[in-house]
Amino acid sequence: MFFTLTYHFIEDHNTHKLSISRDTFIQQTDLFKSMGSHFINLQQAIKILNQDIHINNAVMITFDEVHKNTIDIALPILNAMKVPALLNTCLNNVGPLKHTEPFLSNQFETKDNICQYGSDEHKWLIRL
Repeated sequence: MFFTLTYHFIEDHNTHKLSISRDTFIQQTDLFKSMGSHFINLQQAIKILNQDIHINNAVMITFDEVHKNTIDIALPILNAMKVPALLNTCLNNVGPLKHTEPFLSNQFETKDNICQYGSDEHKWLIRL
């Protein structure tokens, strides 16, 4: 068993009802670390669900949709803290650009590899 923390927006100024500040995100992550939590990646979560492994105090961080602030704010924090996360995106936005504005899914190859990318069936994704 593991707990999942799902985030939507990490912002410097909370402009959306689903957002939290950069400082709050860091404080929450530090709090879980101080409580002895072990942050897990997608492969570990699957192994736990299949009962192949057991990890005490397992926590998985996910982001529902991958907005620009996830890449600009949350990803550097996660990398610095060496905390894995699952970033969900729309499958129909992965691949060659179909629009004049780039989607975040087209930015993934240029970013650090601590985060993994899943799929999401939402019909929209906020553009850069």
